[in-house]
Amino acid sequence: MPPFPNPPNTSAEESFENDLTVLNDPLLNKSHPPPSPPVEFSWRKVTPLLCLVTLIAYCSGSVITAVAPTIQTVYARESTHNYTYSCSNEADNDSYECGADHDDLYADPCKEASERAQAMAATSDFAKNMLTFFFSAHLGAVTDRYGRKKMLLFSLILMALPAVAFALVVHMVSLTESDPSPTNISILTNLVPLYYTANSLTGTINFLTLIFACLADLTPSGPRRAVAFGLLLAIFMAGISCSPIITLLVYNGDNTTAVNVACFVWIFIVPAWVILGFSETVTPAKQFEARVAHQNEVASRPPRSRFHSIFLAPFLSLKVLTRTKLFRILCTVIIIVEMVNESTQTLLLYYITTPPLCFTQEDMSVLMVTIGLSGIISQGFLLRPLNKLMGERRLLLFSSVAGMFHALLYAFADTKALVFAGGLLVCFTLFSLPTVSAIKSNNAGEAEQGQIQGAVYAVKSLAGAVGPTMFRFIYDWTKDGPVPGAMWLFGAALYVVSCGVIFLLPEKEANSKYHHAERETEEEEEVLNRSKMVRFAEDEGVRESSVV
Repeated sequence: MPPFPNPPNTSAEESFENDLTVLNDPLLNKSHPPPSPPVEFSWRKVTPLLCLVTLIAYCSGSVITAVAPTIQTVYARESTHNYTYSCSNEADNDSYECGADHDDLYADPCKEASERAQAMAATSDFAKNMLTFFFSAHLGAVTDRYGRKKMLLFSLILMALPAVAFALVVHMVSLTESDPSPTNISILTNLVPLYYTANSLTGTINFLTLIFACLADLTPSGPRRAVAFGLLLAIFMAGISCSPIITLLVYNGDNTTAVNVACFVWIFIVPAWVILGFSETVTPAKQFEARVAHQNEVASRPPRSRFHSIFLAPFLSLKVLTRTKLFRILCTVIIIVEMVNESTQTLLLYYITTPPLCFTQEDMSVLMVTIGLSGIISQGFLLRPLNKLMGERRLLLFSSVAGMFHALLYAFADTKALVFAGGLLVCFTLFSLPTVSAIKSNNAGEAEQGQIQGAVYAVKSLAGAVGPTMFRFIYDWTKDGPVPGAMWLFGAALYVVSCGVIFLLPEKEANSKYHHAERETEEEEEVLNRSKMVRFAEDEGVRESSVV
Protein backbone atom coordinates (compact mmCIF):
# COMPACT_ATOMS: atom_id res chain seq x y z
CA MET A 1 0.00 0.00 0.00
CA PRO A 2 1.58 3.34 -1.00
CA PRO A 3 2.10 5.81 1.84
CA PHE A 4 0.06 8.62 0.20
CA PRO A 5 -2.79 7.07 -1.79
CA ASN A 6 -4.29 9.08 -4.64
CA PRO A 7 -7.40 8.73 -6.77
CA PRO A 8 -7.02 6.49 -9.83
CA ASN A 9 -6.53 7.83 -13.36
CA THR A 10 -4.49 10.88 -12.33
CA SER A 11 -1.41 12.17 -14.07
CA ALA A 12 1.95 12.29 -12.31
CA GLU A 13 1.70 16.06 -11.78
CA GLU A 14 -1.86 15.83 -10.41
CA SER A 15 -0.75 12.97 -8.16
CA PHE A 16 2.02 15.09 -6.68
CA GLU A 17 -0.38 18.00 -6.21
CA ASN A 18 -2.78 15.72 -4.36
CA ASP A 19 0.06 14.48 -2.16
CA LEU A 20 1.06 18.06 -1.33
CA THR A 21 -2.57 18.86 -0.46
CA VAL A 22 -2.61 15.96 2.00
CA LEU A 23 0.75 16.99 3.45
CA ASN A 24 -0.52 20.53 4.12
CA ASP A 25 -3.77 19.36 5.71
CA PRO A 26 -4.38 21.43 8.89
CA LEU A 27 -5.41 18.26 10.73
CA LEU A 28 -1.89 16.98 10.20
CA ASN A 29 -0.12 20.10 11.51
CA LYS A 30 0.68 21.41 7.99
CA SER A 31 4.11 19.80 7.99
CA HIS A 32 5.69 16.51 7.13
CA PRO A 33 8.16 15.12 9.69
CA PRO A 34 11.59 14.11 8.39
CA PRO A 35 11.55 10.61 6.89
CA SER A 36 12.47 7.74 9.19
CA PRO A 37 15.90 6.20 8.66
CA PRO A 38 15.97 2.55 7.55
CA VAL A 39 15.21 0.19 10.43
CA GLU A 40 18.31 -1.58 11.72
CA PHE A 41 18.28 -4.15 14.48
CA SER A 42 19.87 -2.80 17.67
CA TRP A 43 20.18 -4.66 20.97
CA ARG A 44 20.37 -1.30 22.76
CA LYS A 45 16.81 -0.51 21.62
CA VAL A 46 15.39 -4.01 21.99
CA THR A 47 16.81 -4.83 25.46
CA PRO A 48 14.40 -2.58 27.45
CA LEU A 49 11.50 -4.27 25.66
CA LEU A 50 12.79 -7.76 26.48
CA CYS A 51 13.36 -6.77 30.12
CA LEU A 52 9.78 -5.55 30.33
CA VAL A 53 8.53 -8.85 28.91
CA THR A 54 10.64 -10.74 31.49
CA LEU A 55 9.11 -8.80 34.39
CA ILE A 56 5.57 -9.33 33.12
CA ALA A 57 6.21 -13.03 32.51
CA TYR A 58 7.51 -13.52 36.05
CA CYS A 59 4.50 -11.76 37.56
CA SER A 60 2.07 -13.70 35.35
CA GLY A 61 3.69 -17.04 36.18
CA SER A 62 3.62 -16.36 39.92
CA VAL A 63 -0.12 -15.75 39.73
CA ILE A 64 -1.12 -18.37 37.12
CA THR A 65 0.51 -21.34 38.86
CA ALA A 66 -1.18 -20.45 42.15
CA VAL A 67 -4.66 -19.95 40.68
CA ALA A 68 -5.58 -23.58 39.97
CA PRO A 69 -4.84 -25.11 43.42
CA THR A 70 -6.15 -22.05 45.29
CA ILE A 71 -9.49 -21.75 43.49
CA GLN A 72 -9.90 -25.52 43.60
CA THR A 73 -9.43 -25.47 47.39
CA VAL A 74 -11.89 -22.56 47.76
CA TYR A 75 -14.63 -24.43 45.90
CA ALA A 76 -13.93 -27.67 47.80
CA ARG A 77 -14.20 -25.85 51.13
CA GLU A 78 -17.42 -24.25 50.00
CA SER A 79 -18.96 -27.65 49.17
CA THR A 80 -17.73 -29.37 52.37
CA HIS A 81 -18.17 -26.36 54.72
CA ASN A 82 -14.76 -27.24 56.15
CA TYR A 83 -12.45 -24.22 55.94
CA THR A 84 -9.27 -26.10 56.86
CA TYR A 85 -9.82 -28.53 54.00
CA SER A 86 -7.16 -28.55 51.26
CA CYS A 87 -7.03 -30.19 47.83
CA SER A 88 -3.39 -31.16 48.18
CA ASN A 89 -1.72 -34.49 47.57
CA GLU A 90 -0.55 -34.73 51.16
CA ALA A 91 -2.66 -37.23 53.08
CA ASP A 92 -3.62 -35.65 56.40
CA ASN A 93 -6.73 -35.35 58.48
CA ASP A 94 -8.18 -32.48 56.52
CA SER A 95 -6.94 -33.14 52.96
CA TYR A 96 -8.02 -35.31 50.11
CA GLU A 97 -5.31 -37.54 48.71
CA CYS A 98 -5.55 -37.57 44.92
CA GLY A 99 -6.12 -41.01 43.44
CA ALA A 100 -6.77 -42.78 46.76
CA ASP A 101 -9.90 -44.78 47.52
CA HIS A 102 -12.27 -42.99 49.86
CA ASP A 103 -15.65 -43.87 51.26
CA ASP A 104 -16.25 -40.62 53.13
CA LEU A 105 -17.65 -37.35 51.91
CA TYR A 106 -14.16 -36.11 50.97
CA ALA A 107 -13.85 -38.58 48.07
CA ASP A 108 -15.07 -36.27 45.30
CA PRO A 109 -15.00 -32.57 46.36
CA CYS A 110 -11.61 -31.80 44.81
CA LYS A 111 -12.52 -33.36 41.47
CA GLU A 112 -15.82 -31.48 41.40
CA ALA A 113 -14.03 -28.28 42.47
CA SER A 114 -11.48 -28.74 39.68
CA GLU A 115 -14.26 -29.08 37.09
CA ARG A 116 -15.99 -25.98 38.48
CA ALA A 117 -12.73 -24.02 38.37
CA GLN A 118 -12.17 -25.17 34.76
CA ALA A 119 -15.62 -23.88 33.82
CA MET A 120 -14.94 -20.50 35.46
CA ALA A 121 -11.55 -20.22 33.76
CA ALA A 122 -13.02 -21.11 30.36
CA THR A 123 -15.83 -18.54 30.80
CA SER A 124 -13.36 -15.85 31.86
CA ASP A 125 -11.08 -16.57 28.93
CA PHE A 126 -14.04 -16.51 26.55
CA ALA A 127 -14.98 -13.00 27.69
CA LYS A 128 -11.34 -11.84 27.64
CA ASN A 129 -10.73 -13.16 24.16
CA MET A 130 -13.93 -11.68 22.78
CA LEU A 131 -12.86 -8.27 24.11
CA THR A 132 -9.48 -8.75 22.44
CA PHE A 133 -11.18 -9.74 19.20
CA PHE A 134 -13.36 -6.63 19.27
CA PHE A 135 -10.72 -4.05 20.28
CA SER A 136 -7.29 -5.42 19.34
CA ALA A 137 -7.02 -4.44 15.68
CA HIS A 138 -8.65 -1.04 16.23
CA LEU A 139 -6.41 -0.10 19.17
CA GLY A 140 -3.39 -1.37 17.24
CA ALA A 141 -4.30 1.00 14.41
CA VAL A 142 -4.66 3.83 16.94
CA THR A 143 -1.14 3.17 18.24
CA ASP A 144 0.12 3.34 14.65
CA ARG A 145 -1.18 6.91 14.49
CA TYR A 146 -0.41 8.19 18.00
CA GLY A 147 2.34 5.95 19.41
CA ARG A 148 2.38 2.84 21.57
CA LYS A 149 3.90 3.89 24.91
CA LYS A 150 0.78 5.32 26.58
CA MET A 151 -1.42 2.44 25.43
CA LEU A 152 1.20 -0.05 26.66
CA LEU A 153 1.29 1.58 30.09
CA PHE A 154 -2.51 1.47 30.34
CA SER A 155 -2.57 -2.22 29.36
CA LEU A 156 -0.06 -3.07 32.11
CA ILE A 157 -2.11 -1.23 34.73
CA LEU A 158 -5.16 -3.18 33.55
CA MET A 159 -3.21 -6.45 33.84
CA ALA A 160 -2.31 -5.65 37.47
CA LEU A 161 -5.99 -5.63 38.53
CA PRO A 162 -6.57 -9.43 38.47
CA ALA A 163 -3.24 -9.95 40.25
CA VAL A 164 -4.38 -7.66 43.07
CA ALA A 165 -7.78 -9.39 43.19
CA PHE A 166 -6.12 -12.81 43.40
CA ALA A 167 -3.75 -11.60 46.14
CA LEU A 168 -6.87 -10.72 48.14
CA VAL A 169 -8.28 -14.21 47.43
CA VAL A 170 -5.08 -15.84 48.75
CA HIS A 171 -5.17 -13.61 51.85
CA MET A 172 -8.81 -14.47 52.57
CA VAL A 173 -8.15 -18.20 52.13
CA SER A 174 -5.61 -17.99 54.95
CA LEU A 175 -7.89 -15.80 57.06
CA THR A 176 -10.90 -18.14 56.82
CA GLU A 177 -8.76 -21.01 58.13
CA SER A 178 -8.28 -19.21 61.44
CA ASP A 179 -11.58 -17.29 61.45
CA PRO A 180 -14.31 -18.98 59.34
CA SER A 181 -16.88 -16.32 60.20
CA PRO A 182 -19.82 -15.72 57.84
CA THR A 183 -18.39 -12.31 56.95
CA ASN A 184 -15.00 -13.70 55.91
CA ILE A 185 -16.61 -16.55 54.00
CA SER A 186 -18.88 -14.11 52.17
CA ILE A 187 -15.92 -11.90 51.23
CA LEU A 188 -13.97 -14.90 49.93
CA THR A 189 -16.96 -16.13 47.92
CA ASN A 190 -17.30 -12.72 46.25
CA LEU A 191 -13.59 -12.25 45.56
CA VAL A 192 -13.29 -15.32 43.32
CA PRO A 193 -15.76 -13.98 40.68
CA LEU A 194 -14.08 -10.57 41.05
CA TYR A 195 -10.74 -12.09 40.07
CA TYR A 196 -12.20 -13.78 37.00
CA THR A 197 -14.02 -10.56 36.01
CA ALA A 198 -10.82 -8.52 36.30
CA ASN A 199 -9.00 -11.18 34.31
CA SER A 200 -11.60 -10.88 31.54
CA LEU A 201 -11.16 -7.11 31.33
CA THR A 202 -7.46 -7.47 30.51
CA GLY A 203 -8.55 -8.53 27.03
CA THR A 204 -9.56 -4.95 26.25
CA ILE A 205 -5.93 -4.02 25.50
CA ASN A 206 -3.83 -7.07 24.72
CA PHE A 207 -0.30 -6.73 26.08
CA LEU A 208 1.38 -9.08 23.59
CA THR A 209 -0.25 -7.28 20.66
CA LEU A 210 1.52 -4.07 21.59
CA ILE A 211 4.80 -5.84 22.35
CA PHE A 212 4.81 -7.57 18.95
CA ALA A 213 4.04 -4.26 17.25
CA CYS A 214 6.89 -2.56 19.15
CA LEU A 215 9.27 -5.32 18.15
CA ALA A 216 8.16 -5.00 14.50
CA ASP A 217 9.00 -1.28 14.72
CA LEU A 218 12.53 -2.11 15.88
CA THR A 219 13.24 -5.03 13.52
CA PRO A 220 13.84 -4.79 9.76
CA SER A 221 11.50 -6.63 7.44
CA GLY A 222 12.69 -10.09 6.41
CA PRO A 223 13.67 -13.43 7.98
CA ARG A 224 15.06 -11.73 11.11
CA ARG A 225 11.57 -10.60 12.14
CA ALA A 226 10.22 -14.13 12.67
CA VAL A 227 13.31 -14.95 14.75
CA ALA A 228 12.82 -11.79 16.85
CA PHE A 229 9.17 -12.69 17.49
CA GLY A 230 10.20 -16.21 18.48
CA LEU A 231 12.86 -14.89 20.87
CA LEU A 232 10.31 -12.63 22.53
CA LEU A 233 7.93 -15.56 23.06
CA ALA A 234 10.81 -17.67 24.39
CA ILE A 235 11.64 -15.03 27.00
CA PHE A 236 7.97 -14.75 27.94
CA MET A 237 7.72 -18.53 28.35
CA ALA A 238 10.94 -18.64 30.35
CA GLY A 239 9.68 -16.03 32.80
CA ILE A 240 6.36 -17.82 33.30
CA SER A 241 8.03 -21.23 33.62
CA CYS A 242 10.73 -20.19 36.08
CA SER A 243 8.44 -18.34 38.48
CA PRO A 244 7.12 -21.58 40.13
CA ILE A 245 10.69 -22.72 40.81
CA ILE A 246 11.47 -19.32 42.33
CA THR A 247 8.40 -19.75 44.54
CA LEU A 248 9.62 -23.15 45.71
CA LEU A 249 13.27 -22.21 46.26
CA VAL A 250 13.02 -18.61 47.47
CA TYR A 251 9.65 -18.60 49.24
CA ASN A 252 9.60 -22.30 50.27
CA GLY A 253 6.44 -22.91 48.29
CA ASP A 254 4.56 -20.04 49.94
CA ASN A 255 2.17 -18.85 47.23
CA THR A 256 0.99 -15.94 49.38
CA THR A 257 4.42 -14.31 49.48
CA ALA A 258 5.07 -15.03 45.79
CA VAL A 259 1.78 -13.44 44.73
CA ASN A 260 2.36 -10.40 46.96
CA VAL A 261 5.82 -9.84 45.46
CA ALA A 262 4.39 -10.19 41.94
CA CYS A 263 1.72 -7.57 42.76
CA PHE A 264 4.39 -5.18 44.09
CA VAL A 265 6.43 -5.58 40.89
CA TRP A 266 3.33 -5.15 38.74
CA ILE A 267 2.06 -2.04 40.51
CA PHE A 268 5.31 -0.13 41.09
CA ILE A 269 8.30 -1.47 39.15
CA VAL A 270 6.67 -2.22 35.79
CA PRO A 271 5.01 1.20 35.29
CA ALA A 272 8.23 2.94 36.38
CA TRP A 273 10.17 0.87 33.85
CA VAL A 274 7.80 1.84 31.03
CA ILE A 275 7.81 5.53 31.97
CA LEU A 276 11.56 5.94 32.56
CA GLY A 277 13.28 3.22 30.54
CA PHE A 278 11.08 2.68 27.51
CA SER A 279 11.20 4.86 24.39
CA GLU A 280 8.45 5.33 21.82
CA THR A 281 9.03 2.90 18.94
CA VAL A 282 6.81 4.57 16.30
CA THR A 283 8.69 7.44 14.67
CA PRO A 284 6.90 10.75 13.95
CA ALA A 285 7.17 10.06 10.21
CA LYS A 286 5.42 6.69 10.57
CA GLN A 287 2.73 8.21 12.78
CA PHE A 288 2.18 10.91 10.16
CA GLU A 289 2.00 8.34 7.39
CA ALA A 290 -0.53 6.27 9.35
CA ARG A 291 -2.67 9.37 9.99
CA VAL A 292 -2.65 10.25 6.29
CA ALA A 293 -3.67 6.73 5.32
CA HIS A 294 -6.41 6.73 7.97
CA GLN A 295 -7.74 10.14 6.84
CA ASN A 296 -7.88 9.01 3.22
CA GLU A 297 -9.62 5.79 4.21
CA VAL A 298 -12.21 7.69 6.26
CA ALA A 299 -12.78 10.10 3.35
CA SER A 300 -13.43 7.17 1.01
CA ARG A 301 -16.17 5.71 3.21
CA PRO A 302 -19.82 6.60 2.70
CA PRO A 303 -21.08 9.28 5.10
CA ARG A 304 -22.39 7.92 8.39
CA SER A 305 -23.38 9.28 11.75
CA ARG A 306 -20.61 9.74 14.29
CA PHE A 307 -22.03 7.00 16.54
CA HIS A 308 -22.28 4.62 13.61
CA SER A 309 -18.65 5.27 12.62
CA ILE A 310 -17.37 4.74 16.17
CA PHE A 311 -19.33 1.51 16.54
CA LEU A 312 -18.03 0.12 13.25
CA ALA A 313 -14.41 1.23 13.77
CA PRO A 314 -13.20 -2.05 15.41
CA PHE A 315 -14.74 -4.11 12.61
CA LEU A 316 -13.37 -1.85 9.87
CA SER A 317 -9.87 -2.32 11.31
CA LEU A 318 -10.30 -6.09 10.92
CA LYS A 319 -10.76 -5.73 7.16
CA VAL A 320 -6.99 -6.05 6.87
CA LEU A 321 -7.43 -9.77 7.61
CA THR A 322 -9.14 -10.35 4.26
CA ARG A 323 -6.94 -8.07 2.17
CA THR A 324 -5.34 -10.91 0.16
CA LYS A 325 -5.65 -14.65 -0.28
CA LEU A 326 -2.45 -15.06 1.74
CA PHE A 327 -3.95 -13.22 4.71
CA ARG A 328 -7.16 -15.23 4.55
CA ILE A 329 -5.30 -18.54 4.61
CA LEU A 330 -3.07 -17.36 7.47
CA CYS A 331 -6.15 -16.38 9.46
CA THR A 332 -7.56 -19.88 9.00
CA VAL A 333 -4.28 -21.43 10.12
CA ILE A 334 -4.01 -19.29 13.24
CA ILE A 335 -7.63 -19.97 14.24
CA ILE A 336 -7.19 -23.75 13.99
CA VAL A 337 -3.81 -23.89 15.72
CA GLU A 338 -4.62 -21.40 18.47
CA MET A 339 -7.83 -23.22 19.36
CA VAL A 340 -5.62 -26.05 20.59
CA ASN A 341 -2.89 -23.88 22.08
CA GLU A 342 -5.31 -21.66 24.01
CA SER A 343 -7.25 -24.67 25.28
CA THR A 344 -4.03 -26.27 26.47
CA GLN A 345 -2.97 -23.13 28.34
CA THR A 346 -6.40 -22.72 29.94
CA LEU A 347 -7.30 -26.30 30.85
CA LEU A 348 -4.11 -28.38 31.19
CA LEU A 349 -3.18 -27.29 34.74
CA TYR A 350 -6.67 -28.20 35.93
CA TYR A 351 -6.73 -31.48 33.97
CA ILE A 352 -3.45 -32.89 35.30
CA THR A 353 -4.32 -32.35 38.99
CA THR A 354 -7.11 -34.95 38.83
CA PRO A 355 -6.71 -38.78 38.80
CA PRO A 356 -4.94 -40.69 37.39
CA LEU A 357 -2.21 -38.06 36.88
CA CYS A 358 -2.46 -36.31 40.27
CA PHE A 359 0.17 -33.61 39.67
CA THR A 360 1.38 -31.86 42.82
CA GLN A 361 2.56 -28.24 42.98
CA GLU A 362 6.14 -29.51 42.65
CA ASP A 363 5.21 -31.59 39.60
CA MET A 364 3.54 -28.59 37.96
CA SER A 365 6.61 -26.46 38.69
CA VAL A 366 8.88 -29.00 37.01
CA LEU A 367 6.50 -29.26 34.05
CA MET A 368 6.44 -25.48 33.64
CA VAL A 369 10.24 -25.30 33.78
CA THR A 370 10.51 -28.16 31.28
CA ILE A 371 8.21 -26.35 28.87
CA GLY A 372 10.03 -23.06 29.44
CA LEU A 373 13.53 -24.43 28.89
CA SER A 374 12.49 -26.34 25.78
CA GLY A 375 10.80 -23.16 24.56
CA ILE A 376 13.99 -21.14 25.06
CA ILE A 377 16.01 -23.72 23.14
CA SER A 378 13.50 -24.00 20.29
CA GLN A 379 12.58 -20.33 19.94
CA GLY A 380 15.97 -18.87 20.80
CA PHE A 381 18.28 -21.34 19.04
CA LEU A 382 16.29 -23.56 16.66
CA LEU A 383 13.82 -21.13 15.11
CA ARG A 384 16.38 -19.16 13.12
CA PRO A 385 18.20 -22.11 11.48
CA LEU A 386 14.93 -23.97 10.88
CA ASN A 387 13.38 -20.88 9.34
CA LYS A 388 16.43 -20.42 7.12
CA LEU A 389 16.45 -24.09 6.14
CA MET A 390 12.72 -24.65 5.61
CA GLY A 391 11.20 -21.24 5.00
CA GLU A 392 8.14 -19.97 6.86
CA ARG A 393 5.67 -22.19 5.01
CA ARG A 394 7.40 -25.49 5.80
CA LEU A 395 8.13 -24.32 9.34
CA LEU A 396 4.40 -23.85 9.89
CA LEU A 397 3.81 -27.36 8.60
CA PHE A 398 6.49 -28.77 10.94
CA SER A 399 4.88 -26.94 13.88
CA SER A 400 1.47 -28.47 13.17
CA VAL A 401 2.88 -32.00 12.87
CA ALA A 402 4.67 -31.61 16.22
CA GLY A 403 1.44 -30.25 17.70
CA MET A 404 -0.45 -33.33 16.56
CA PHE A 405 1.95 -35.63 18.43
CA HIS A 406 1.92 -33.46 21.55
CA ALA A 407 -1.90 -33.58 21.67
CA LEU A 408 -1.88 -37.36 21.22
CA LEU A 409 0.51 -37.73 24.18
CA TYR A 410 -1.89 -35.77 26.39
CA ALA A 411 -4.85 -37.80 25.14
CA PHE A 412 -3.40 -41.15 26.17
CA ALA A 413 -1.35 -40.00 29.16
CA ASP A 414 -1.89 -42.27 32.16
CA THR A 415 1.50 -41.48 33.73
CA LYS A 416 3.30 -38.23 34.48
CA ALA A 417 6.12 -39.18 32.10
CA LEU A 418 3.82 -38.94 29.06
CA VAL A 419 2.65 -35.49 30.16
CA PHE A 420 6.27 -34.34 30.44
CA ALA A 421 6.95 -35.78 26.97
CA GLY A 422 3.98 -33.83 25.61
CA GLY A 423 5.30 -30.73 27.37
CA LEU A 424 8.61 -31.05 25.54
CA LEU A 425 6.78 -30.90 22.20
CA VAL A 426 4.76 -27.80 23.14
CA CYS A 427 7.73 -25.61 22.26
CA PHE A 428 7.52 -26.60 18.60
CA THR A 429 3.82 -25.72 18.42
CA LEU A 430 4.78 -22.17 19.43
CA PHE A 431 6.55 -21.68 16.10
CA SER A 432 3.18 -20.97 14.49
CA LEU A 433 2.34 -17.60 16.09
CA PRO A 434 5.68 -15.79 15.46
CA THR A 435 5.86 -17.25 11.97
CA VAL A 436 2.35 -16.14 10.99
CA SER A 437 2.94 -12.73 12.59
CA ALA A 438 6.17 -12.34 10.64
CA ILE A 439 4.58 -13.35 7.31
CA LYS A 440 1.77 -10.83 7.76
CA SER A 441 4.18 -8.18 8.98
CA ASN A 442 6.45 -8.68 5.96
CA ASN A 443 3.46 -8.32 3.63
CA ALA A 444 2.20 -5.10 5.23
CA GLY A 445 3.36 -1.50 5.30
CA GLU A 446 5.68 -0.26 8.04
CA ALA A 447 3.07 2.31 9.14
CA GLU A 448 0.39 -0.32 9.83
CA GLN A 449 2.29 -2.79 12.02
CA GLY A 450 0.08 -2.09 15.04
CA GLN A 451 -3.07 -2.80 13.06
CA ILE A 452 -1.57 -5.98 11.57
CA GLN A 453 -0.40 -7.36 14.93
CA GLY A 454 -3.72 -6.36 16.49
CA ALA A 455 -5.59 -8.20 13.75
CA VAL A 456 -3.44 -11.31 14.27
CA TYR A 457 -4.21 -11.28 17.97
CA ALA A 458 -7.88 -10.61 17.26
CA VAL A 459 -7.99 -13.87 15.33
CA LYS A 460 -5.97 -15.58 18.06
CA SER A 461 -8.40 -14.31 20.68
CA LEU A 462 -11.38 -15.57 18.68
CA ALA A 463 -9.78 -19.00 18.70
CA GLY A 464 -9.10 -18.59 22.42
CA ALA A 465 -12.77 -17.81 23.02
CA VAL A 466 -14.12 -20.74 21.02
CA GLY A 467 -11.41 -23.37 21.70
CA PRO A 468 -11.62 -23.89 25.48
CA THR A 469 -15.43 -23.89 25.34
CA MET A 470 -15.42 -26.66 22.72
CA PHE A 471 -12.75 -28.62 24.60
CA ARG A 472 -14.74 -28.32 27.84
CA PHE A 473 -17.86 -29.63 26.08
CA ILE A 474 -15.94 -32.62 24.71
CA TYR A 475 -14.39 -33.28 28.14
CA ASP A 476 -17.77 -33.26 29.90
CA TRP A 477 -19.14 -35.59 27.26
CA THR A 478 -16.26 -38.12 27.37
CA LYS A 479 -14.72 -37.85 30.87
CA ASP A 480 -16.36 -41.11 32.03
CA GLY A 481 -15.56 -42.97 28.81
CA PRO A 482 -12.60 -45.20 27.90
CA VAL A 483 -10.47 -42.17 26.89
CA PRO A 484 -10.95 -39.32 29.43
CA GLY A 485 -8.51 -37.23 27.40
CA ALA A 486 -10.64 -37.34 24.24
CA MET A 487 -10.58 -33.55 24.05
CA TRP A 488 -6.88 -33.78 23.19
CA LEU A 489 -7.75 -36.24 20.37
CA PHE A 490 -9.95 -33.49 18.98
CA GLY A 491 -6.93 -31.18 19.24
CA ALA A 492 -4.80 -33.63 17.26
CA ALA A 493 -7.48 -33.73 14.55
CA LEU A 494 -7.43 -29.92 14.36
CA TYR A 495 -3.68 -29.98 13.79
CA VAL A 496 -4.18 -32.43 10.91
CA VAL A 497 -6.68 -29.99 9.35
CA SER A 498 -4.20 -27.13 9.75
CA CYS A 499 -1.58 -29.12 7.78
CA GLY A 500 -3.97 -29.27 4.83
CA VAL A 501 -4.64 -25.53 5.01
CA ILE A 502 -0.91 -24.70 5.18
CA PHE A 503 -0.37 -26.51 1.87
CA LEU A 504 -2.57 -23.82 0.25
CA LEU A 505 -0.14 -21.01 1.16
CA PRO A 506 1.57 -19.48 -1.90
CA GLU A 507 5.28 -20.26 -1.69
CA LYS A 508 6.71 -16.89 -2.76
CA GLU A 509 4.43 -14.71 -0.65
CA ALA A 510 4.76 -16.87 2.45
CA ASN A 511 8.56 -17.19 2.45
CA SER A 512 10.49 -14.05 3.29
CA LYS A 513 13.54 -14.92 1.17
CA TYR A 514 11.40 -14.34 -1.95
CA HIS A 515 9.35 -11.49 -0.58
CA HIS A 516 12.30 -9.62 0.91
CA ALA A 517 13.96 -9.24 -2.48
CA GLU A 518 10.74 -7.80 -3.93
CA ARG A 519 10.36 -5.48 -0.93
CA GLU A 520 13.85 -4.03 -1.50
CA THR A 521 12.88 -3.14 -5.08
CA GLU A 522 9.64 -1.52 -3.87
CA GLU A 523 11.54 0.52 -1.28
CA GLU A 524 13.92 1.80 -3.96
CA GLU A 525 10.94 2.89 -6.08
CA GLU A 526 9.33 4.56 -3.06
CA VAL A 527 12.49 6.55 -2.34
CA LEU A 528 12.58 7.63 -6.00
CA ASN A 529 8.93 8.74 -5.91
CA ARG A 530 9.49 10.71 -2.71
CA SER A 531 12.49 12.49 -4.21
CA LYS A 532 10.37 13.41 -7.26
CA MET A 533 7.68 14.78 -4.98
CA VAL A 534 10.21 16.90 -3.07
CA ARG A 535 11.68 18.26 -6.33
CA PHE A 536 8.20 19.10 -7.58
CA ALA A 537 7.47 20.98 -4.33
CA GLU A 538 10.71 22.92 -4.64
CA ASP A 539 9.90 23.82 -8.26
CA GLU A 540 6.45 25.03 -7.23
CA GLY A 541 8.03 27.17 -4.52
CA VAL A 542 10.42 28.72 -7.04
CA ARG A 543 7.53 29.50 -9.44
CA GLU A 544 5.47 31.16 -6.72
CA SER A 545 8.42 33.31 -5.56
CA SER A 546 9.15 34.41 -9.16
CA VAL A 547 5.52 35.44 -9.66
CA VAL A 548 5.59 37.49 -6.48
